Amino acid sequence: MFRRPADFRSVLALPRIKSLAVSSLLARMPKGIMPLTLVLLVTQRTGSYALAGTVTALFALGDAATAPWQGRLVDRFGYARVLIPIAVVHVAATIGLVSTRTPAVLGALAVLAGLGVPPISGAVKALWAEMVSEDQLPAAYAMESLLQQSFFLFGPLLATGLIALAGPPVAALTAAILVAGGTFGFVLAAGPRRPRPHERLRHGALRIAAVRILTASTLLQSLTYGVLPIALVASAARAGAPTTAGIVQATLTLGGLIGGMLDGSRDYVRLMVWFGCGLVPLSIFAAIESPAGLIGLAVTLTATGLLATPLAMSGYLLISRATPADCRTEAFAWQSTGLAIGTALGSALGGTLVDRGGPALAFAVPPVAVGLAASLAATLRRRMPSVFG
Repeated sequence: MFRRPADFRSVLALPRIKSLAVSSLLARMPKGIMPLTLVLLVTQRTGSYALAGTVTALFALGDAATAPWQGRLVDRFGYARVLIPIAVVHVAATIGLVSTRTPAVLGALAVLAGLGVPPISGAVKALWAEMVSEDQLPAAYAMESLLQQSFFLFGPLLATGLIALAGPPVAALTAAILVAGGTFGFVLAAGPRRPRPHERLRHGALRIAAVRILTASTLLQSLTYGVLPIALVASAARAGAPTTAGIVQATLTLGGLIGGMLDGSRDYVRLMVWFGCGLVPLSIFAAIESPAGLIGLAVTLTATGLLATPLAMSGYLLISRATPADCRTEAFAWQSTGLAIGTALGSALGGTLVDRGGPALAFAVPPVAVGLAASLAATLRRRMPSVFG
């Protein structure tokens, strides 16, 4: 059930893998740094939390909305000709963000900075499929899942330290430097890539039914990650311990890090069903307005986190099998976009449900959403059994 350390060593022993892993981590670290940094930067400049939330949302929207098309350009023209200009746009927009106080300009530059986030996640997943053998691919995607957990865990911590020591502008500029340096290092490590024929890309990765269904499934699953922060804050406040919400939420990441050592090549639909069932107790514990309820939430999130990372790995394998090399980067980018949109929708839905019925009602969303996602995945398995191996 547990993945052997030798599995990871065999992947890391391959040429260029270590350099690609480190550079891709650095290039993506700002995804964990920028949300908190933007909130504090805008509130300090304007005093408006509403504007801060809008600017942060615009940054995320710019990133999510353009990733698939950026991925298509990478598939067509290669890494250097696409990723480096995109990173330059991000650096320029970030410099502008720390230099202005005008609300309209802040919003426009936030969108531009989001547009300038290179699609490294899609590119590196596509590269693993080209560089490692079929037997090594589950271990490679396990390592990729751990990298993603790392920048979402350590990014906010790095942002907090930089903001405390030097302020939000320095944190934002540091993030931009990481994007530039990490992207340049990734391009060097990846090496030249032969451009793909344009004729095969004219309809994009969404022409493949498996990509459409898996993107929709990912969107439904990720409603969970949008609901959780808001519902946890409400639960902690009702339990009289509002400052513990972040700690309880971190248990999901803890479970995810441990889950990265589990075998993620198991059946995607079965993993999703288990994951959805594991989320059911959240509503029960949220109804217990005491520290005991928070402990129950933490235990539940740790347990479901054990399944979250293997579930993600299994999804990566399905995308890899379902798509040809000429549109694989775009396909993975669509999956990332589904994650971002689902998280944003989950945040909006979670806030509404907390206001209307409390956190217990909001926590009812994740198991239902994951159940619907499992139904979609089961439909795909019936239609395209070869994708599931």
